Amino acid sequence: MMTGSKINNKRNDENSYRLIIFSLIILHVIFLYIAGYFEIGLISDDYLNFISAESSSLYDKFHSSIPYYSNYHFRPLWFLSIDFSIYINGLLQLSKGNFILFRIENLIYFYTFGLLAAYLLKNFTGNNFLSIILFLACIIYPCNLNSICWTAGRVDLLCGIFILSSLIFCFRYFRSGSFTSLVISSVFMLLALCTKETSVIIPFVTFLIFFISYGKAAFGKIKYLLLSEFILLLIYCVFKIFYIGNSPSDILTIYGAPGLFNRAGVILRAIVSLTVPYDYLSLQYSISSLDITFFIYILVLIITGAAIFILLKREYKLKYLSLVFIVFLFTVFPNLIAGYFRPQLILIPFVLTVLTLFIVLSKAGLFKLPLKIFPVILIAFWTFLSFNLIKDWNFAYRESLKGIEELCNAKIDFSSSQKTYVIGLPSRYRQSSMLDYASGPFNYWCRDGFKIENEIKDIIHTGALDENSLNSKIKVNILNRNEFDISVTGKTQYLLKLDSPESKFRDNETEIFFSEFNSFGKPTKAKIKFFTDDNEIFIFSNGKITKAGI
Repeated sequence: MMTGSKINNKRNDENSYRLIIFSLIILHVIFLYIAGYFEIGLISDDYLNFISAESSSLYDKFHSSIPYYSNYHFRPLWFLSIDFSIYINGLLQLSKGNFILFRIENLIYFYTFGLLAAYLLKNFTGNNFLSIILFLACIIYPCNLNSICWTAGRVDLLCGIFILSSLIFCFRYFRSGSFTSLVISSVFMLLALCTKETSVIIPFVTFLIFFISYGKAAFGKIKYLLLSEFILLLIYCVFKIFYIGNSPSDILTIYGAPGLFNRAGVILRAIVSLTVPYDYLSLQYSISSLDITFFIYILVLIITGAAIFILLKREYKLKYLSLVFIVFLFTVFPNLIAGYFRPQLILIPFVLTVLTLFIVLSKAGLFKLPLKIFPVILIAFWTFLSFNLIKDWNFAYRESLKGIEELCNAKIDFSSSQKTYVIGLPSRYRQSSMLDYASGPFNYWCRDGFKIENEIKDIIHTGALDENSLNSKIKVNILNRNEFDISVTGKTQYLLKLDSPESKFRDNETEIFFSEFNSFGKPTKAKIKFFTDDNEIFIFSNGKITKAGI
């Protein structure tokens, strides 16, 4: 029985906990404001996603028949959330260039996701300090911030909210055996399945987290909930394969190269994204240029990992570390199936993996003062890198607007039957996306909002790791009317073909060969061949668009 003083102490601890969380949110908003977060607008495929949402009916959304979007992605709730955002934006009568609503929405989802993760960890461990550290890690880890800077990242935020909510009600079911909690947990899983494919991990992650926390006894208490989740998962798979018509063999090959070697590469990239908050090209460039900040970070990371390993080994709890890794593998399992991974996808795996690790450390009683120092040092590094990341997205957006203005001013003849191609639009600035799928931003800014009136094919893009290289000159050698040699001139500038990691590409309209790769493995030269004369080709070089031709 708790005495009055103990009750007061507990109440004071709870009030202090809430005050700290609230203060962190306020400080984080100020941090984002100073970094320029609220000035970022729509970028990359944001435009096309909004157009897809506006161009599709409720029936289309729930049948994966959405214009300009892959039918392999079943994400009706995400598209409905976009429709709602556009509707509210219209009610507020915000100007065409005012995207503040979308920034605020993503931020609300982001904090909700972080708070749910902190609340879930607090339920499992009863440790306020660990809960606060998890919340802070969630909102400050640089790769996680991609989900708020890039409006399309909302899909991960919504899916993550539903996954964590399902786990929270599973915990309540575990404690009380309440049928209501079982139903609510299952409903949240259903909502997650209607948001993003990542949610297929829920039954597996649920079992592992409860097994790590409570051992085999947990299975007896949540077996009916797990059964309901696996039934939902089975129905989902049957729905995708037989109703929507997604072929399992196509799912394995459509987004990534087949084979075990590629799948191993997916796991490696996911591990890098989990631990090192750099995009893969910047990572390689930091190593080759001997970036001192990068190497200090790696040293702190290694010391932290070694300390956790040694302490768990000393307490004979090393097996739990392998279980944490298995949780991580399950969180990236959908990407393992799809065959690709990038830093922008790490949000859900990061939070679930760190949450599980903190449960293990709390269970082993190892989170003492020496081990508390390392997360604080890592978070200090993340804060510095996060500030620069947001500035990168801000810069990428501003440069994108310049490219869109050039597109609007280009004398493109849409009255003829010719197809319009653009070569050299900037697509990547470090982790930031820019002008992908040019029809989207072109029609939004140069035509009438979120609908496609004219189509532009951005066949080859550029990317760069520094500002000066981003819009550097592209050398063009016209071999004949339909054949070009192009090469970049910027120090860290490179060429890329969206959705095609190979050095060769061919379809019914074009053929592309990439060559002369730079120090971090990206092509700097390409030969492009068009198979018909029925085209109009424009080159984006040195910040300007010019028509190509003899």
